[in-house]
Amino acid sequence: MNQVTTQVPVNVLYRYIKQQGIVYDDICHELADHVICALEQDTTVTPENFQERLNAYIHSHNMVAMITAAKEQVRLRERGYRKEMVKGLASPKGLLQLILFFGLFYAAYQNEVTKYMAEAVFVIGMLFGMWAMGFKRGAKALPDYKKLITQTGFYFVIPLLWFSQQSRFITPDTLIFNASSAVSMALIANIVLLMWQINRKHNRKYYA
Repeated sequence: MNQVTTQVPVNVLYRYIKQQGIVYDDICHELADHVICALEQDTTVTPENFQERLNAYIHSHNMVAMITAAKEQVRLRERGYRKEMVKGLASPKGLLQLILFFGLFYAAYQNEVTKYMAEAVFVIGMLFGMWAMGFKRGAKALPDYKKLITQTGFYFVIPLLWFSQQSRFITPDTLIFNASSAVSMALIANIVLLMWQINRKHNRKYYA
């Protein structure tokens, strides 16, 4: 069975696997290749009945079992990712990054102009970081981006909420307020950087 004959069915199969909640590209490709190889080794399959046999395989118990195993693989991978995030935050490298970010933001808060410049750079940097890890594929990346936020949202919630609501508890433009703002921004920036570093380490195209 040649590549031209199977190309469209393979794309359909890949989309079907994605729709089952298997968000990692390498797992989807592996599963799709396994199904296609199984059909190609079946001597009763011909180019004429390939689509029909593919549809039958997709709704078979074998496919259900493989999807279930793939979901477990995704779950284990995501659990490993979350553990690595925690280790990264508490590691010497993670703490050094946090201190560096805090120093930069706190220094910027000593002047009104540099304060607004730092906040602008911070917002742009966070948006670019999210784009680099999720949005750069456009609309196709939205499910991946949603998964990314689901995985790491916990780490963002506390510093982000505090940063937005701290003026209710601390007088603005005071030493404590500036230090608190710098800590919140440093935590968020450090988390985004760690996400990028872990993604790169595992050589994953997109974390979703």
